[in-house]
Amino acid sequence: MRTVQKLLTAALMLVSAAPLAAQGRTVTGTVRSRPVVMVGAPVQVSAPIAGAVVHLKDETISVRTDANGAFRIEMPALSSEILVVSHPDYDAAEVTVAGQTTIDVLLLSPSATTSMVSSWTGSRWSRRPVTA
Repeated sequence: MRTVQKLLTAALMLVSAAPLAAQGRTVTGTVRSRPVVMVGAPVQVSAPIAGAVVHLKDETISVRTDANGAFRIEMPALSSEILVVSHPDYDAAEVTVAGQTTIDVLLLSPSATTSMVSSWTGSRWSRRPVTA
């Protein structure tokens, strides 16, 4: 009888913990420009990037950063652990969340010698080189 009672108690504990494990989580953070240090150039300061798209890879969930570069994204349970961050004036970045709840992303400006065209495709920015 005691063994049956222990098994039922263990089963009840597993069943009641399952909804907690299945819940998603909220990830917050900021997106800033990565300072570029060039020989002979003055030091550049990192600045917040407004309007960047933070997209959950392989999902339809995306948000935009506010004027301070801040974002808040709801990550469903069992979703990708990778955020794709993009903006037309910067190179896109992929960031692994790995259980973190706060992420700070630095985006790098593309080379000034590369001419690029940016386009918005509904949920993300894309860039391609200008061809003659």
